[in-house]
Amino acid sequence: MVGVNIVMNTTQRCQSSCQCDDSSYFPTCGADGVTYFSPCHAGCSENRGTFYGNCSCIEMPKKTSQPVPEAVPGLCAQSCTTFYPYVAISFFSELLGAMSILPCFIVVIRSVAEVDKPLAIGIYSFLYTLLGWFPAPVLYGQVVDTTCLLWSSGCAGRGSCSLYDLRAFRHRMFGTFFTTRVVYLVFLVIALVVASRMKKPFFAHCDVEPEVSTVPKDEKAMLNKEHDHC
Repeated sequence: MVGVNIVMNTTQRCQSSCQCDDSSYFPTCGADGVTYFSPCHAGCSENRGTFYGNCSCIEMPKKTSQPVPEAVPGLCAQSCTTFYPYVAISFFSELLGAMSILPCFIVVIRSVAEVDKPLAIGIYSFLYTLLGWFPAPVLYGQVVDTTCLLWSSGCAGRGSCSLYDLRAFRHRMFGTFFTTRVVYLVFLVIALVVASRMKKPFFAHCDVEPEVSTVPKDEKAMLNKEHDHC
């Protein structure tokens, strides 16, 4: 038995399911609350349309109102007691993440000289896309693959995942998300400390840009001549 109430070890089965096909995965939920590899592995000998009957591998409790073991297609339902805390934490986390976009953008354009602001915005957008969006599918894809319990197979080799360990799935997914957020927060705090200790911007030593006059040359010459006569 692997996972939570999921019978996956096809070597340990009841006598009536010894001739079952181990490559054809069709999850079946028994009346005992256990998910079996297929109706055959549950020992079901009758197909009654919406459910399977006469399942000899399903061990029913002694005191039960259902004398004949039955099973239905699909995985057995699992209770979730942390749904509302998960929704609340996810909401505030995404809200804070969205609120940090504009301050980070303002920090970028205020950390460089006026002439370098377009270049800074371009580099910031490029690095944000390259380091934020490109590695994420690869990283999270590898994390998801580590939680697979059963891989489908074919002539070309290993195929897609047929069954995930749901507990390990959520722990590793949100563990990775939390770790990356902590690393991001650490670098943000370091940048804030460095910026607060600087008495002046690093571009303050640059020469002051010459003031560009908006008065045409001819009109400016006439004004200077009138000023000389005065």
